[in-house]
Amino acid sequence: MWKPRPFQLVLATTTNFGFAGVPPTILGLAFILSPVVIYPFYAAAPRVTPLSPLDDQLVAGLIMFGLGNLIYFAAIWVIFFRLDDKQATAGDPSVIGIETPATMRR
Repeated sequence: MWKPRPFQLVLATTTNFGFAGVPPTILGLAFILSPVVIYPFYAAAPRVTPLSPLDDQLVAGLIMFGLGNLIYFAAIWVIFFRLDDKQATAGDPSVIGIETPATMRR
């Protein structure tokens, strides 16, 4: 029976986190760059905050674009630094000594 290797699982997880950040990025940019309110029923709704509908849409786009990507970046960062754990990946010292030109003897 085939079992995925740890590296394959980490690569798949990191790739999933990377692709999961794409939809909030696209929608966030659409909210930020739109000169008009995207949802007309939202413009007609009573205001809960003192922001205009367009300003509220801009804030929502900034939150989606900024915090949405920051959360995925933090998850990828944790995975990367767990992979970079020196004690977990350090093996026995190399048996074969590599000589550089500066240390070679004639």
